[in-house]
Amino acid sequence: MDPSLPPLSLPASPPPCEPLRSDPLPLEAPAARCNVLLSVAAARGCPLAAPATAMATAAPAREDAGDRERREAAARQAWEEAEAEHTARRDEYLGRNAELQEERAVLARRRAAIEEMKRLHGHLGGSQRAAQANEDARKHVAAEAEALAKRKAARQREHAEALGRLSARFQDVVQGLLGRSAGGRAEVLGGEVELHIAEKGERDGAAMETVKVLAFDLAALALSIDGHGCFPGLLIHDGPREADMDETIYERLFLYAEDLERRAPGEPRFQYLVTTTAPPPPRLQGPPWLLEPRLDASIPEGRLLGVDL
Repeated sequence: MDPSLPPLSLPASPPPCEPLRSDPLPLEAPAARCNVLLSVAAARGCPLAAPATAMATAAPAREDAGDRERREAAARQAWEEAEAEHTARRDEYLGRNAELQEERAVLARRRAAIEEMKRLHGHLGGSQRAAQANEDARKHVAAEAEALAKRKAARQREHAEALGRLSARFQDVVQGLLGRSAGGRAEVLGGEVELHIAEKGERDGAAMETVKVLAFDLAALALSIDGHGCFPGLLIHDGPREADMDETIYERLFLYAEDLERRAPGEPRFQYLVTTTAPPPPRLQGPPWLLEPRLDASIPEGRLLGVDL
């Protein structure tokens, strides 16, 4: 009993309960019935309220225990179902997350492959441009090489033709000086012109060296008359007789010059001067073959061109 509340004094026979203040009309309580709330009566220590309160609380307690068991069983079942669903959802999440990570890895590899393809494509473009430039340069070099080869071949043909003309003219002069039994040829070895005279074998010696020089000069003069080469058309031989030359060869030198003038049509396009103390052939000892006045080396005025050379 709550000590703050005054004790209730019950009469031998319970008095009629007072009507509720909220009722508009006073009602009489049934016999042996109390109109006071059970909770208020129990709070005030009513001896009649304790058993009723205990019974009222016992029945709901028994009912709550059964409901609690059922609720606990349902809760356990719901928990197990929720846990199973959670496990299933977790497994599904892990599986899908693994698939997502794999797709991300595949996507990353594809992106890397795309970047590598872009890089290679850039290199390919640069390589193609460089290859095209190299191909253009190769074609240019090949064209230049081909043109150079053609020019070289043409120059070689020109040289061969020029050497052939020189060798043929040199032989013509040699035969004019030594006779038809002799032969001569010119060749170029190591950038130098080599002259050969043969008559029953190779002819050599001081006199033959003089003949080679005279024949070469006359061959160059003759080629200039024919329009080949750059010989100026003026040839001077100083004292060829003094080189131990045979008299017959010396006379044939003038006769070849005479024949060369005769073969050139019209006005001769060359001048050939021979200064020597030995007389030329008899028919060439007068005008227009001799210079007048005669050259005299003892005085400057009598020398060629009138001066000391």
